[in-house]
Amino acid sequence: MENLYSYGYVAVLFSVILWDYHDSRDKPVGVVKILLSLSILAYLAGVIFSHGTIFYKITRILPRDVIVLLLIIVLSHFVIRNKIATALMMVCMFAVLKFYYMDVLQTSFVSQKAELFAQGEFLFDIKDDKMVSRIKELLAEYDVTVKKAFPELKNRAASELDDYYLLDIGNKFADEADEIMEKLYASDTIDWVERNEVIQLGKPLKGKGAKYDVSKNCVNDPLVSRQWAFSAMQMCNFFKAMKKNKFKKRVKVAILDTGVDAEHEDLKGSFISTDKTFDKDGMGHGTHCAGIAGAVTNNRGGIASFFPGKNKYVRITSIKVLQDNGGGSQHGIIRGVIKAVDTGAKVLSLSLGGPSDDLGQKAWEEAVKYAANAGAIIVVAAGNENDNAKNYAPAGVKGVIAVSAVDKDINKADFSNYVNDLDMAVAAPGVDITSTFPGSEYRSFNGTSMAAPHVAGLIGIMKAIKPNLTTGQAFKILKRTGLDTVDPEKTGKFIQPAKAIAALR
Repeated sequence: MENLYSYGYVAVLFSVILWDYHDSRDKPVGVVKILLSLSILAYLAGVIFSHGTIFYKITRILPRDVIVLLLIIVLSHFVIRNKIATALMMVCMFAVLKFYYMDVLQTSFVSQKAELFAQGEFLFDIKDDKMVSRIKELLAEYDVTVKKAFPELKNRAASELDDYYLLDIGNKFADEADEIMEKLYASDTIDWVERNEVIQLGKPLKGKGAKYDVSKNCVNDPLVSRQWAFSAMQMCNFFKAMKKNKFKKRVKVAILDTGVDAEHEDLKGSFISTDKTFDKDGMGHGTHCAGIAGAVTNNRGGIASFFPGKNKYVRITSIKVLQDNGGGSQHGIIRGVIKAVDTGAKVLSLSLGGPSDDLGQKAWEEAVKYAANAGAIIVVAAGNENDNAKNYAPAGVKGVIAVSAVDKDINKADFSNYVNDLDMAVAAPGVDITSTFPGSEYRSFNGTSMAAPHVAGLIGIMKAIKPNLTTGQAFKILKRTGLDTVDPEKTGKFIQPAKAIAALR
């Protein structure tokens, strides 16, 4: 339906121009009327049946589309009598639609409604394992399968995740998910049930890769000139402050994402493999995040991060939880959290998420509890919908540090979710961020996905200095030492790495 919406809207724009063109020359507009009518119907059907709440569509989608349409009508009225001007306007419109606006239209509704994962729609916390057979009998008509959700848990006493099961509905009954959920609750066999929601990364928002006036005399990485964040976070002071601290323990920072290109020229010196199958990245998102947190710094190549080249105490690792198309599920990501924690990661960076229709996030919270029990800190992206981060998971989950994105002027990025209602949130660079990309390339992207690994990399260093640092303690330090943004209520404090590690002493 998103395609019907976007193509219907483009057809409306061109139909309006054709109408104006014919009308200005006193030509019949009958055929154009039919085309415009069909275009409007297609557009409205696309709006109505695409994902997203009615409130979101009325307040965000429709006003934007009406404003653009009115601008096109006004512009058309002034140039339509001149054939050359009309032709130029049509060409320019086509170029804008083709290379920019169609992407905006196609992704207007992405992540505005939670979808259920087709290979297991529900996660439920069972009261007693002996009740599994009773649940299967109760839901037999829906062709369900039930299996342990997290059989790989090493520490079964650390949370209630050991009590969770995954329920998969037969293909014919996908539309009856709400009814099945009600039957589960009514059966008195479970303590909790929630939707196993789809996580789908949107199309990466390309940055400019511009050069900035960056103080780079303390590192020799050539692409630091594209990293405005280096000066904004006063990284030269950070590297000086690191020398005054004693590192006590080696720390792994796990990037839970689309995988990481372990052979990248600027990553392999700081990368340690958890599983060889996680060490490739078909999309590039995970590799980009990994470079932000832990590209090798001061190695005369690539970019700079939080990890100096001769540093032996902090390493990056990859936990692949999303497919090469950016798709995954809540269940799969929680399994990734377990994998990261059970293999020794002490900082987990999750540049992913989506809206949640559930009233609570108990499974996510149990995963956070499992990580905290092992001394691990979870850092997550706030989300890119310019919406309340509380309505998105895992950003709205208690116990994580959520990260909003700011630009080079330390303003909230237009796309960044706001964090007013979250218990723990900070801000980090998220606009025009140059980092590593598969094949030893470097690219620039925008997003809270880019902001989160800045915080994860910094906390990795902090944990190496103070191994017993908890999530709450880390957040308090980042908040106390951070800078005010233009709107700190919406963003949280902007991280200042040198002051943060100085506060550890």
